[in-house]
Amino acid sequence: MGSAELSGSAPFDRVLLVGFMGSGKTAVGQALATRLGWRFIDFDREIEIQCGRDVASIFHDKGESYFREVESEVGQRCLEVTGAVLASGGGWPTHPGHMEYLAARTFSVWLQVTAGEAVRRIALDGATRPLLQGADPVGRADELMRDREKWYALASMALTTDDREPTALAGEIAKYVSGETSHPITRTGS
Repeated sequence: MGSAELSGSAPFDRVLLVGFMGSGKTAVGQALATRLGWRFIDFDREIEIQCGRDVASIFHDKGESYFREVESEVGQRCLEVTGAVLASGGGWPTHPGHMEYLAARTFSVWLQVTAGEAVRRIALDGATRPLLQGADPVGRADELMRDREKWYALASMALTTDDREPTALAGEIAKYVSGETSHPITRTGS
C-alpha cells in the first residue's frame, strides 16, 4: 500500500478515471486513493460545490451546455492537483482536447461497463441522471456509450468493471501507478 506515495519517484502524479456513468469511477477511485494514500476528487461533486446545487438541477435549470462549460473549468483545475485520483464526469472526455492533452504525469484509465449494467447500478444508487430519462434508458445509455467510446479509448488503460469489485480494479491500477508493473494491463470488453 502507498508505494506511489512512499517513493518520491512514482511515475505519475495523478490518476484520471473516465467512463460512462455507472462504470464505477467513484467506487474504484475511492478505493484507489485509499490504497495510494492520495486524495480522491470527483468532478461532479466539485461542480456541485462550485454551483451550490446538484448536477440534475444544473442540467434542468441551466442546460447541458452550461454544465459542460463548468465541467471543463473544474476538470482543468482538478488536473493540476498532484497525489490525487480523479473521477471525471461521463461526458467530460468528449470535449475536444480533454483526453488528447492531459496534464503531464497523468495516468488515465477507462472503466468499461455495459449499458445494462450501468443502468442497473444507477437505479440501485437512486441517482437521477438527466441524460438517461425516457422510455428506454438502456438503449439511450448504449447510444451515448457508442458516441463517447472514441474519447474513452484514448485512456492509457482500459478495464471492464461489470463483474469486478472496485478494490480488485483499484489493485490492478495501483500496480501500474506505483511502478510495480511496467506496462498497463488492458482488459477490454467485446
